[in-house]
Amino acid sequence: MARLSGRVARRVGWGVGDQAFSSLTNFALAILVARAVTPTEFGAFSLAFATYTLALGVSRALTSEPLVVRYTGSSVEAHRRAAASASGAALVVGAAAGGVALLFGATSAGVLGEVFLALGISLPGLLLQDSWRFIFFSGGRGSLAFLNDALWAVVMFPAVAVLLLTDHASILWLTLAWGGAGTIAGFVGALQCRVVPQPFAALPWFRAQRDLGARYLGEFGALSGARQLSLYAVGGIAGLAAAGAIRAANILFGPINVLLLGCWWASEPWPRPGGVSGLACSCRRSRSWGRSRVPPWVAPWPQRGAWRRGWWRGSRSGSGTSRGA
Repeated sequence: MARLSGRVARRVGWGVGDQAFSSLTNFALAILVARAVTPTEFGAFSLAFATYTLALGVSRALTSEPLVVRYTGSSVEAHRRAAASASGAALVVGAAAGGVALLFGATSAGVLGEVFLALGISLPGLLLQDSWRFIFFSGGRGSLAFLNDALWAVVMFPAVAVLLLTDHASILWLTLAWGGAGTIAGFVGALQCRVVPQPFAALPWFRAQRDLGARYLGEFGALSGARQLSLYAVGGIAGLAAAGAIRAANILFGPINVLLLGCWWASEPWPRPGGVSGLACSCRRSRSWGRSRVPPWVAPWPQRGAWRRGWWRGSRSGSGTSRGA
C-alpha cells in the first residue's frame, strides 16, 4: 500500500508540475505575443490557438486517453506497441487538421491567412508532442514528459527573443517559432521514448478504441470544444480584436486548469502488483476520492449505470486500468 501511494504521489506530482509548467509557458508566450503585435493580429493568433486546442482535444480523445486507460500498467512490450500506434494516430489527426488549416489559410486574406498557414505546417508535430506526454505518464515516466515540455520552452523562447530583438516579430514568424519549437520537441519525444510512430496503424487503432474514443470525444465537445468554437463566433461577429480580448481573459484561468488536470491525474487509478484485486482496490480509493469532492448527486452515478454496463472498465483483456472517479 505504501509503495502504491508513493507511486501515485509521484505520478500526480509530475502531472501537476508538467501542466503547471505548460500553463506558465503558454501564459508567457501569450503576453509576449500580445505586446509585440496589434490587437487584430493577436486575435488572429487566438483563433489559431483555439484551432490547435480543438485538434488537441480530438487527438487526445481518439488516441492518448484510450492509451492511458487501457495500457497503464501493461507489459513493456504491449505498451511500446500501443505507443507506436497511438503516436502514429496522433500524427494522422495532426495531418488532417493541418490540411484543413492550410486550406483555410490559403483562402483567407491578411494576418488570419498567415497565421493559419503557419499553424497548418506545425499541427502534426504539435499533436505528436502532446501524445508523448500521455505515453510517458501511462508508462510511469512523468519526468520525461516534463523534460520534453522544458525542451519546447528552451527552443521557443530564445527564438521569440531573437524575433523581438531583430524587429522581425510578425505574427507569422511568432506562430512559426511556437509551432516549430513544439515540432522539434515532438521529434525528440520519439528519441526519448525509443518508439517510432506508426501512422499506418492509425486506422486499426481507431477501430479498436472506438468505444472509448467516441465517449471521450463527446466529453471534450461538451466541456471544452463548444467554448473554443464560441471564439470563432466572436471573431466573425465582433472582429478579431474582440476574439483576442476574450483569449487574454481566458489566460487568467491557467491556475484553475492546473488544478483540474491535477484532479484528473489523481483520479486515474494506478495498478499495483496483485492483478484484479489491486486494481479493484485502486478503483475503490479513486471513487472515494471523487465522492469527497463532488456533489452527492454526482458521485453515485458511475456505480448505478455506467459502472455496471462496463463503460469504466479499462481493457477487454484486463491489461489496462479503468477510470473510477
